[in-house]
Amino acid sequence: MTIRSKSKGCLQEIKSTCADSNILFSKAASSLLEKPVENIVRISNQVFTLFRGARYWRYRRSFKEHGKTKEAIDLFEKSLKVGLKPDSVTFISVLTACTHSGHLDLGFHYFNLMKEKYNIRPAKEHYGCMVDLLCRAGRLSDAEQMINEMPWKKDDVVWTTLLNACKAKGDTEHGRRAAETIQELDPTSETAFVTLANIYSSTGKLEEAAHVRKVMKSNGVIKVPGWSSIKIMDRDSTFVSSSRSHSQSEDIYSTLELVVSGAEAHIDLIVE
Repeated sequence: MTIRSKSKGCLQEIKSTCADSNILFSKAASSLLEKPVENIVRISNQVFTLFRGARYWRYRRSFKEHGKTKEAIDLFEKSLKVGLKPDSVTFISVLTACTHSGHLDLGFHYFNLMKEKYNIRPAKEHYGCMVDLLCRAGRLSDAEQMINEMPWKKDDVVWTTLLNACKAKGDTEHGRRAAETIQELDPTSETAFVTLANIYSSTGKLEEAAHVRKVMKSNGVIKVPGWSSIKIMDRDSTFVSSSRSHSQSEDIYSTLELVVSGAEAHIDLIVE
């Protein structure tokens, strides 16, 4: 569904719900629906002006879903000023927006606001957003501390977030602890072994990487090959990394070679 159709769908729903109680809004919504919608930012702001109710949150969430993080935060602030009360799900969305836009201080502001002003107890999902926010900011020690201080039972999701951040930052110490914790929670997890081995390899600690792979093998943990699938003419086809087990693999690779050679010839022509 396109942004335009989603926006119009929300307008239609609000219009049908509120038409009897708000004739002015009904007429305004009808007028909006008759006009072309260029983008979700404009239409959402128009809806915000016309309708200050619970369904507004759908518009604010749609900003976040389509990468409009600044607009999502701005609209959230507008909602607070007119007295709309955010719920637990709303705070997940705005914390996610802060995560994707790198607003660390603002994320903590909303996290504390949720608890102190709206008396909403943070759930695992809220803590997950904050851990992700800290990881993206490179504050791995703070992220690890927040995980350990969570009042909820720790699962491998938040530890995997930290582990992946350690891979990106090349942090072997925090990575080792995160991987060990994941292994305790799920001894069959290939992610912990493989990611930790890759962290060691990328930082030049080849002996440690070899040791991790050896332990992985001795524990019977097998790395599952990457795969993808595509559906054509109601038929699902699955492709496994480094495998030619597909029944049409020869035709597929022949076609790919033609495509590559054609692209190379086109590039050579441009260069000349």
